Amino acid sequence: AAAACLPDGTTLQVTAPNASGYVFGGLPAAWSDGAGDKNAPLTLCRGYTYTFAMNVPTHPFYFKTAQVTGTASAYDTGVTTNGLTTGNIKFVVPAAAPAALFYQCSVHAAMKGTVTIVDAG
Repeated sequence: AAAACLPDGTTLQVTAPNASGYVFGGLPAAWSDGAGDKNAPLTLCRGYTYTFAMNVPTHPFYFKTAQVTGTASAYDTGVTTNGLTTGNIKFVVPAAAPAALFYQCSVHAAMKGTVTIVDAG
């Protein structure tokens, strides 16, 4: 069976060929949809560290508590450089992270996905 979440230390390469979605490179096979992983649902474990290597000029990438554009509802706890377009966003998932988060481009409503937070183990 697949692990409960993406492995600790996973780095994902995030690109945006257009304004319809983020594309995630580097997903382990068990987590890939095999079709480019556009707006892929992500499952992360509390206490694990994830790196999102961003190359998405003009598409600021935010972790959020609500799926809305703009910078409201940003979830910054454990997140280094939320809203980055180029460079690394690091997410050390806190123990108290909510079970449901989202990622969202602050400019384009279609660029979004779900982030499920679970306990490691």
